Amino acid sequence: MKKNLLVCVMALAAVFALTGCKKGNNNGETTTTQPAEKKLSCSLSENGNSSRITVTYENDNIKKVVVSETEKQKDEKTAKSEYDKNVKEMPEINKNKGVSVSTSYSGTLVTGTFTFTIADMDDGAKAIYDEVYGELKDKNYDATKTALTDAGYKCN
Repeated sequence: MKKNLLVCVMALAAVFALTGCKKGNNNGETTTTQPAEKKLSCSLSENGNSSRITVTYENDNIKKVVVSETEKQKDEKTAKSEYDKNVKEMPEINKNKGVSVSTSYSGTLVTGTFTFTIADMDDGAKAIYDEVYGELKDKNYDATKTALTDAGYKCN
């Protein structure tokens, strides 16, 4: 066992001797760090309906927004009808760059989810973004959290 340990230590010493471990300026190389990302996730539930908004910030600028709305319908037939209506509208929205929409239903609940990637949005996506996300679109992290909390959302 001591012999194996001695061999490992010698091999490690040889690696350091061959590759070097000098301090310095890394031959002029610089390192860059990714901007810090922060996520704000807020939700609101009332009368069987719920809403969730998740905003990803990079350097206090909005990078991505996901808005999900779940509505409770009076019965499964109405839920299916609402879902079918949403499905018909999806291709028109999804043809735009930087936005995608999906929908689902289960029992009497119908859910629609919009995902916006800000840097990729074309003019059509920007118009949808303005309609869905509205007055929050230009707010920084703290201002968005305050506005959503004031509107009754719980944020973490």
